Amino acid sequence: RNRTLQKWHDKTKLASGKLGKGFGAFERSILTQIDHILMDKERLLRRTQTKRSVYRVLGKPEPAAQPVPESLPGEPEILPQAPANAHLKVLDEEIFDDDDFYHQLLRELIERKTSSLDPNDQVAMGRQWLAIQKLRSKIHKKVDRKASKGRKLR
Repeated sequence: RNRTLQKWHDKTKLASGKLGKGFGAFERSILTQIDHILMDKERLLRRTQTKRSVYRVLGKPEPAAQPVPESLPGEPEILPQAPANAHLKVLDEEIFDDDDFYHQLLRELIERKTSSLDPNDQVAMGRQWLAIQKLRSKIHKKVDRKASKGRKLR
């Protein structure tokens, strides 16, 4: 397992072209980074058992809604406000939410694709421009399928 992780880490590091730059934590080997993260198992469990979005778990009763007190006709209406991130404080052993892991991967991918280029490196900028043009050409053009066989002029 360790050899495979190290091999693919080295390949992606070479492909990204960012050798010797960046944060010191990312310059360590991938195995030491994984070992460092896995040392704090309590933190990992808390992060995966945190309810990150507002949803109802099937089979659990829905929390009772707070009744809104009636206001008198001359007084301003006061609505009770729940804390915006109250659901982030709820730990539930029945859920496994690894949403933050995938958000981190997406952030790293976007950062690698956008900031790996040196603005003064014209060759790299040209390669990126060609890659963008290639992606744009793959977008399907809207074609009227019934216009064939001389039925419509384009």
